[in-house]
Amino acid sequence: MEQYYRLFSSYRMPGTEQDELINIRQNQMEHIIIAYRNQFFVLEVIINSKYLNEDDIFILLKQIIRIADENSDEIDDIGIFTSLPRRTWANIRTELINGRCIH
Repeated sequence: MEQYYRLFSSYRMPGTEQDELINIRQNQMEHIIIAYRNQFFVLEVIINSKYLNEDDIFILLKQIIRIADENSDEIDDIGIFTSLPRRTWANIRTELINGRCIH
């Protein structure tokens, strides 16, 4: 279980000059973001003030895969942006966060 906390307690935030590694203290972690088939899902890891166990997380991940597979034809390919050069992706990410439409 300790490996689960270490694995999901940091992320790389793209920056225009350099990416930033963000570490989250264990007691701050409430969700993880799952990117699958150009879709993004929020997986809550705390339910009723308790962390989910590995079996519960596995079940939820399987549900995410099922949902993504069922809806893959209806989704725009925004996930493809993450394979662009880091600076390009960082600029697009900033525009998305600011609510600007990109075409």
